[in-house]
Amino acid sequence: MNTRTLASIIVLGFVILGVAGCAICHGQKGAGQEVDLAKVPQVETPAPPAPAGKPAEAAPAGKPTDAAPAAPAEKTPDAKPAEAGAGQPPAKAAEAFPGYKPKDTPDTVLDYRPRLREKVDSLPAAHIPSLPVLLKLLEKTKKDADKNPGQWTEGRVMLGANAKEYVPSDDELLAAEIGDRIEKVIKHPGWTSQVRVVLNMAAVKVGAVTFKRFGFRHSDVMGSGRFFYATGPDEVTVELPR
Repeated sequence: MNTRTLASIIVLGFVILGVAGCAICHGQKGAGQEVDLAKVPQVETPAPPAPAGKPAEAAPAGKPTDAAPAAPAEKTPDAKPAEAGAGQPPAKAAEAFPGYKPKDTPDTVLDYRPRLREKVDSLPAAHIPSLPVLLKLLEKTKKDADKNPGQWTEGRVMLGANAKEYVPSDDELLAAEIGDRIEKVIKHPGWTSQVRVVLNMAAVKVGAVTFKRFGFRHSDVMGSGRFFYATGPDEVTVELPR
């Protein structure tokens, strides 16, 4: 080993000893120093979240909470009862049509077919003495009605008619009027015995009479007028007393 190499080894040894000594000095200084825990900032640990599906615990009674109080439930007003006449034409209709007057009498054959007034007025009245004449007249008029029947037509629904309306002939209406008068006589209280006498004197042999009866109704259409319609026909049988 030459002189230069030996010198390098010696220098390296001193360097190693110096570094080790510095490390020991720093360790001794740190070992004797106290740590002030009050100066160490405290870190709050957040509470673990509540398990899913588990409701949060309610605050004890009387203890204020940060949550805003629930708004009071709004009171629903009571439903207003339907007014009488709801869905009917407004009351001001009378002002719009000052000439309108409601019909407060029963609808008759003359309302429905005014041209029959002369023939209806000429029919025998519904009295016992007229019964034999009414019976013969009914049979004749029924034959005329069979030759001239009424017919079913498409109704004017917008004017208060039904989808299908039966329009009777004049003869059918007259036969119905005669039949109604016969029924009034037969079913009149207290007339049964007298009716029996009159039928026997007139040699009436039939035990019952049949005819077609019609009813009548009307519809008031604002701005258009009043329209009459026939209802039926209905088959009627009247038994004669014996």
